[in-house]
Amino acid sequence: MARFPDPQDEPGDGPPEASLDAAESLRIIAAQRTVVARDTTPDGRLIFGVWGVAWLLGYLAMYLSSDESHAPAPWAGAAFAALLASAIVVTAVHTSRRSAGLRGESSRVGAMYGTAWVVCFVVGFALIGRIASWAVDVEGGGAIITIASNGISCLIVAALYMAGGAVWDDRRMFLLGLWIGVVVTAATVVGTPYLYLVMALAGGGGFLVAAVVEHVRAVRDGTPGRARTREA
Repeated sequence: MARFPDPQDEPGDGPPEASLDAAESLRIIAAQRTVVARDTTPDGRLIFGVWGVAWLLGYLAMYLSSDESHAPAPWAGAAFAALLASAIVVTAVHTSRRSAGLRGESSRVGAMYGTAWVVCFVVGFALIGRIASWAVDVEGGGAIITIASNGISCLIVAALYMAGGAVWDDRRMFLLGLWIGVVVTAATVVGTPYLYLVMALAGGGGFLVAAVVEHVRAVRDGTPGRARTREA
């Protein structure tokens, strides 16, 4: 005859069926959390991949087309701008689809983080515009504008990646931001035209390595399509 559990019972004293049901419930809850995390977290392989390709091909085109004055060909600048625009569109569409329907703290943090990107780049472009207006008539002004625009933009990317890694306790995101900071420092020191080559190989290559690491991790964890896990 079955009996009701006594409050004084030790955890292991209950019927075996009850223990099994509890374990199965926990397993189902964990599986559901994995599915939700996979479906709502941006896929790092896609995001890192598109930015890696954009930086690798764009900066490489700028380097290979540079003339004696280190100025890249107009077509290279246009191609790089198109690659960056494509990466921005892919990132925005993918992130919005993954975060659609989210509410609560995760939604608020994501919205504030996205706003930080917009505000920082608006300020960055304003700074670049002012520097360009002063340097355009100065000897070597082209190199000054190139180094300043590249340095300011990449500094924003590095800082926000590290901030995102700290907010979500994501070590890979933080390390990628740290790596971008190191790369842009080296590119600023070497100057044009090798700045483009450093950014293509070390910057774009860094993004692509991060994409490969995300893929290996997803396959190892059996969570395809999932970039990283955030604790709810």
